[in-house]
Amino acid sequence: MTKKRDKIEIVAKILDVCSTPQNKTNIVYACNLNFQTVGPYLALLQREKLLALKKSQFKTTNAGQEVYKRILELYKLLGLDL
Repeated sequence: MTKKRDKIEIVAKILDVCSTPQNKTNIVYACNLNFQTVGPYLALLQREKLLALKKSQFKTTNAGQEVYKRILELYKLLGLDL
């Protein structure tokens, strides 16, 4: 049985995948999500200025990279795998 991912893990994966520009389809497949699920995450990350959208490509912003690093640090401190 696989463990259910929490929202922070999904956000971290999206930020990681989008370190290079990605279209929505690539994000869906790389993050193992579906199109209905990914939409609200992308909207949230854009609203918080963690992702930028240019020419239908999503890219992690500098702020997004910092958040991703902090998520990794937190998981490491807690002894959890991301």
